[in-house]
Amino acid sequence: KTDIRNHRSQRAIARLGATYEGTLSRYQRRTDGTVRDTVLFAVTVDRWPAVKEALQRRLTTHPASAVSRDTGGNR
Repeated sequence: KTDIRNHRSQRAIARLGATYEGTLSRYQRRTDGTVRDTVLFAVTVDRWPAVKEALQRRLTTHPASAVSRDTGGNR
């Protein structure tokens, strides 16, 4: 799950193989007091083997770039 405004995280989660499940309106309060919508993603048990294989392949092929060090986000 991620803040609806965090488009970078949404793209990253989708690239990992998770599927968009929906949006929870007014789900959580941000630290600044505003209320946020939350985007939900899932990897189902039947899709997990393919997702796991793709992640392992990505880590093996591109170990330095497989994990992003950028924490800036698009919030």
